[in-house]
Amino acid sequence: MTQPDSNELFRFLNAAYRSYQQHIQSHMHTPLVYFSIEIADKFHKILTRQVSGNPAPSILMSSGFFTWNSAIQLSFSGQFFPIPPLCRAVIETALYAHLIAQSDENFSRWSNPPKDHKKKITAKEGIRSLKKQGISFADELEREYEEFIAFGAHPNRKGISRQLSMEENNKGLETELVGIQHPSGKTMMPITMAINSGIRASHIYAITTNDETLAKWSDDIRNRLLKFLNDTFYFNKK
Repeated sequence: MTQPDSNELFRFLNAAYRSYQQHIQSHMHTPLVYFSIEIADKFHKILTRQVSGNPAPSILMSSGFFTWNSAIQLSFSGQFFPIPPLCRAVIETALYAHLIAQSDENFSRWSNPPKDHKKKITAKEGIRSLKKQGISFADELEREYEEFIAFGAHPNRKGISRQLSMEENNKGLETELVGIQHPSGKTMMPITMAINSGIRASHIYAITTNDETLAKWSDDIRNRLLKFLNDTFYFNKK
């Protein structure tokens, strides 16, 4: 039997664990870690409430929370390939929950999907629903949702090329696909993407449950995140 320490998979997992420790230490002086903790605490309080009526939206949000946890864990370990598809799934789950909460018909379309693909529940339908309600961030959400594809939710050129490392040596141009990134300014983008998906999901859930307090908190923490990013990149450009 192959020993774990000599197996390529276990070497990768050990490297990811070491990278996680490095990223946490590197970002401990920034709000990114604390934003993540704050969102997780908020999710926990939301999902431990008693639910009346159809429990499916709450169950979906719980599923989205676990998916978000995975996105945060992987982003803070430098494994950025899975982040766009996971973030997209977090948003999709929240949008599905939003649609299901609106009517028994939507719940039926989700729990017993029709054979006609055009009649199935979709995330884009959820975004259209938010737009019809006049939700201010619906257009931004739609753009972010599409960007997940561009950044790697689908195996396209842009998503792959972002993880390429190129170095010229005496043999020519050496190209390597990097599975685990070391902490740097470049690694902030996927971490921020993961954090933002949690904020968006919580805001969608606030709209679904008519929770004004949660909606205000979602706006507040997103503004704090944007201010941190603006201040960070402005400082780096000076």
